[in-house]
Amino acid sequence: MKKAFLAGLILSFYLHSFSQSVEEPAQKPVQVNWSGFILNQLYFDSRKNLDAVDGQVVLFPLPKDMSADGEDLNGVPNLNLLSLASRIRSAISGPDVFGATSSGLIEIDFTSRASSATVRFRQAWVKLTWKNTELLTGRTWHPLSSTDVSPIVNALNWGAPFQPFNRSDQIMLTRYMGKLSLTGSLIFQNDYTTNGPAGKSFLYQTNSLHPELNLQVKYRSEGLILGAGADYKKILPRTQTTSPSTGLKYSTNESFSSLAFIGYAQIKTGKLTVASKSIYATNISENLMAGGFGISSLDSVTGRETYAPYKHWYIWGNVMYGNIWKAGVFGGYFRNLGATENLAAGTAVYGLGEKIAYMYRITPVISYTSGRATLAAEVECNTAAYGTIDHADKGKIINTDEVTGVRVLFSLLWTF
Repeated sequence: MKKAFLAGLILSFYLHSFSQSVEEPAQKPVQVNWSGFILNQLYFDSRKNLDAVDGQVVLFPLPKDMSADGEDLNGVPNLNLLSLASRIRSAISGPDVFGATSSGLIEIDFTSRASSATVRFRQAWVKLTWKNTELLTGRTWHPLSSTDVSPIVNALNWGAPFQPFNRSDQIMLTRYMGKLSLTGSLIFQNDYTTNGPAGKSFLYQTNSLHPELNLQVKYRSEGLILGAGADYKKILPRTQTTSPSTGLKYSTNESFSSLAFIGYAQIKTGKLTVASKSIYATNISENLMAGGFGISSLDSVTGRETYAPYKHWYIWGNVMYGNIWKAGVFGGYFRNLGATENLAAGTAVYGLGEKIAYMYRITPVISYTSGRATLAAEVECNTAAYGTIDHADKGKIINTDEVTGVRVLFSLLWTF
């Protein structure tokens, strides 16, 4: 009797365990994979630049600043060695949720503040992947960066100010349809922000109550990527003004909209990679690109303003050949096309590179890879045409003078 009872109890236990395993399948374990790199960069600059991260990210050569004795105060060469851009990345996979596979990523480097190696938050996102649909939420590269078609250079500017350089908090939904994909994004500024009356701030966008909208379509096949997209952004530069005559304060809700259109292509065949990207945009200075906006009218009683964004055209091309040994060249160009309206006389223009009429860059690159280490060298030649703003002719840049700056860069990259 006892043996029969014990056998029944054991059988009941196994049947219950089996039913539980059928009803509640075992969850996938959480897996964390660490990766990153240590990067040392030695660079020489022929003159001062508008840059970031203690000079590791170069945007434009600074304009001439002549002293009383005829010397260019910005024509000062410098030499430096830095490793602040070294990076740590944690890729995470976890159990299925909502019928989708789940994954995430956290990434940091040490370039938080100039002149100090402090941790900076780069990326943190969660991705849910279904059969033909993908949802990503968190901070990652801005869709205009389109990272699968981007410059192959060693400089940390990554092709900026011709290539968008921006990581933003966003909600991104992608639908895959064979070789085609359609992506829509809602984007919020945080680290990379618009320049305005109070300096750089995410408040210009958040006060507008309107996330940035981006839509892109992409075709991908073996060795070929083609893409195009559009971007819409709304900015509210001020919530209050001060009367120039009485000093009294007034509320304001004057905003303006900005548009961007992008097209890009990349071909890979054997050891050869050829890529190019072109963008026509208004006011995208938060992407470390030349752009901004001016004041088209100013009320002398209330101090209220209306605004006119600047139009720019940007293009870059990149050719790279090789595997262990690689050699190539990057070229970029942008032109300031003026604002959408005439600007009020004597008023400020807010943005980045707002007095540059055009700029071009040529960068030959060579590298050698052995295992996890890569030695690289490149020469970056930047020429920018600075001038004065003609408020009466839609803020166009006149009386230009070209300034050229050269950077010679050597780097050692070790990945893990």
